[in-house]
Amino acid sequence: MLAADTARLSIDPTTAWCEQLTHKHLVPSGQIDRQSDRIAIYRDEEHHEALALVFPLAKRVLSEHVADGRAGGFQLVVGGGHASYRIVAVGAHHAQPTRISAFPTWMPAYPRTALVPRATMLLPFRSEHDLRVAFQACHDAIYKAMANDPAATFDLVLLTLAAKVLDERGPADGVRVRHRAPGVRRRPARTLSRSARKRSRMA
Repeated sequence: MLAADTARLSIDPTTAWCEQLTHKHLVPSGQIDRQSDRIAIYRDEEHHEALALVFPLAKRVLSEHVADGRAGGFQLVVGGGHASYRIVAVGAHHAQPTRISAFPTWMPAYPRTALVPRATMLLPFRSEHDLRVAFQACHDAIYKAMANDPAATFDLVLLTLAAKVLDERGPADGVRVRHRAPGVRRRPARTLSRSARKRSRMA
């Protein structure tokens, strides 16, 4: 076994989680508060806006972990090691803990040189107000692009939202989306000639 592998195996679960948070999920180290049995992650370096609470020594998310997360105003609670863990959303809009697929990436530090892959988990919205602000920005951009046409803007916003939902569901669902650009008419279906219809009936 290589020395580097031996050193990695000797890293305790809390340190391994902290390394993954900073390197893989791009969380600034100043926003991470490492404690004896947990790691608190914040949206700011002043530690005022709670984001996630990680329990690296737990094998799963327990009810007391959820209670601690909600008491501290955290949106996410994680239980388990950095390589195999469970994460649930416990924010104000989640009456019951809701399991999500992965820990989110700190998008302000993400290198936006290309489209963000679907596998990259985005940060949750802080509040309903932030969600409305995001929708307002999308609406305004589409409204301007559609020459201030309210009806066309409404249709395109709904289409964008539906396409995003289907895209997040992934190709495993077998859903294929076909979009025809505005103003492009559907080609009329070809009709069989009289002789061709007669041959098809005789076949």
